[in-house]
Amino acid sequence: MINDRIGVFDSGLGGLTVLKELMQRFPAHYMYIGDTANLPYGAKTPEEIIKFSHQIVSHFDSNNIKTCIIACHTASTIALESLRSSFAHMNIIGVAGQVCDHAIAKTHNKRIGILATMATIANHGHKNYINHIDPEIAVIEQACPELVPAIESQIFQEAIINNLIAEYVTPLLEQKIDTIILGSTHYALIKNLIQTYVGPGIFLASAEDNLKPFVSTQSTEIMYSLSLKTTSEPSLFWQRARNLTGLELPPIELISW
Repeated sequence: MINDRIGVFDSGLGGLTVLKELMQRFPAHYMYIGDTANLPYGAKTPEEIIKFSHQIVSHFDSNNIKTCIIACHTASTIALESLRSSFAHMNIIGVAGQVCDHAIAKTHNKRIGILATMATIANHGHKNYINHIDPEIAVIEQACPELVPAIESQIFQEAIINNLIAEYVTPLLEQKIDTIILGSTHYALIKNLIQTYVGPGIFLASAEDNLKPFVSTQSTEIMYSLSLKTTSEPSLFWQRARNLTGLELPPIELISW
């Protein structure tokens, strides 16, 4: 069971989609860290991703956070086991496994596509997880190196995003997939654009829709607190976060290691 001091982290804005859903379901004290100084994680080495993830979870630990949700597929597939080993006293949860479970349950033709960062695809974390459960499922992986930077850019240009969606998603459609895993929480910020491109016949599995394993209660009267932190450009991060999520956000704190 999740407890009432919860840390959520991502390389940037994407994990706020998970945070928003959590806050609507579970009253708690939340601390969110967007590691924008090291964005995008998908272009980093596994060693760098593990290093960044350990720095963040150490910060959570020093602030008495008891549960850490890795709202980043790249960190979830690459750093999860290392974090659990180093911080055994904490409850550390990665989003990737829950999304894979949902996709497995939804596919009818056993053909699942993965959209993710280069590092996530290179690690094959989603593919290995899925095929461990069902070796008969065909998993088609597609790296999307330009998508997270485009989403995080100061000027969000829908035309550019749509061109990238077409570039990355078309190869999956050509492989007759019926389910796509959005293997970055950033992609949830453009989920409606992806759904429009693929049409209603393709199911999109994403982290913010798979929070049932994380929460123990639901309530319409939510009381919570939130501390918001980033590792670079706090004013820009705060503005982009508010615009993209619609959340009422507290002042943001700049942190460094």
